[in-house]
Amino acid sequence: MINGKRIRYGCRTKEQAEQKAAELRAQRRAEGDNSLAPARLDEETREAMAILKPHGASLVAAAKFYVANLEVIASPRSIGAVIEELIKAKTQDGASARYREDLHTRLRNGFAAQFGARLVHVVTHSDLEDWLRRRDDWSPVTRNNYRRLLSTLFSFALARGYILKNPCLKVARAKVTPEKPGILSLDEARAMLAAAEGDMKPVVALLLFAGLRPEAELQRLDWSQINLEDRSIDITASKNSASHRFVKITDNLCAWLEPARRDSGAVCAKGNYYHEKLRRVREKAAQALQRVGIPCPSLEDWPIDCCRHTFASMHYAAFTAAHESSEQMGHADGLRIFFRHYRNRVKESEAIAFWQIIPEKIIEVAHLVADSRLM
Repeated sequence: MINGKRIRYGCRTKEQAEQKAAELRAQRRAEGDNSLAPARLDEETREAMAILKPHGASLVAAAKFYVANLEVIASPRSIGAVIEELIKAKTQDGASARYREDLHTRLRNGFAAQFGARLVHVVTHSDLEDWLRRRDDWSPVTRNNYRRLLSTLFSFALARGYILKNPCLKVARAKVTPEKPGILSLDEARAMLAAAEGDMKPVVALLLFAGLRPEAELQRLDWSQINLEDRSIDITASKNSASHRFVKITDNLCAWLEPARRDSGAVCAKGNYYHEKLRRVREKAAQALQRVGIPCPSLEDWPIDCCRHTFASMHYAAFTAAHESSEQMGHADGLRIFFRHYRNRVKESEAIAFWQIIPEKIIEVAHLVADSRLM
């Protein structure tokens, strides 16, 4: 074969044919027993150099890079497979059920629906940018939340050696206009407590009057950590080291906890069971207020951590002690963010009335909820 064509030689005698064959074998040995003929090799060399020229790289450098990253090329992973590995790893690392649910919803059900079969190392930042911008109904916060989880996914792939760089680092963050967090009104808080039944009464009371983080603190809380004698809650496991604290139990919170007190045992349900029970309480409370024409926008929209934010706003407005309010919440930062979020949210009179809510004072509201005949 010469330049891809089969060449036949004709000889008069067998001796001449054997001599010609010996010459061709010697020629092939001299050129190297290679499937690439010199002409073809020269052609590929020129083509490779043309590709590398704009980048100022040599063939040797390209060859070394290829060998160094051969594992990425030889063992490609799909986006779907990497997402499953990430969820499994986060589960083994003790990630919260809420966080794992977020990975499931946004990555496994969301991102993987379009990119699941794509190889992770070929996805570009432009692909991610286009995907994040495809939904006009996504708020900047929602887009940033998706971007955050995508960055987690590709950082995980980078650490595993599946990709050479994280394409999400080049994806622009959406500009978020700062807004004060949503809180409950005094009527909404009363309706929540009136709607709560059984084991949900102390749960709602702790959300409103102790400001505990739902997943990181409340769902991990045991009754043995609640001391009604010295009026304190021992928060030993939480979001960060600054949150390891003793939360003070106010008089009205004590009144809500006393009837349900136990020596030990989980204070509330966990994961989806907790969220389903709380959803029923707030919907029941909202419908009871709607029945008599009382506005309840926060119960209807249910802003993120609105009970905890209600605690902070009501605590500061009633006691005007920012350091104490911030310490009760377990904030790790200074007061700048605290003031921006919680100062001047409610009137002092409304805040004082909030801290006077006890079981006996919501009898009328409880009757209202019962009369609504809601499940």
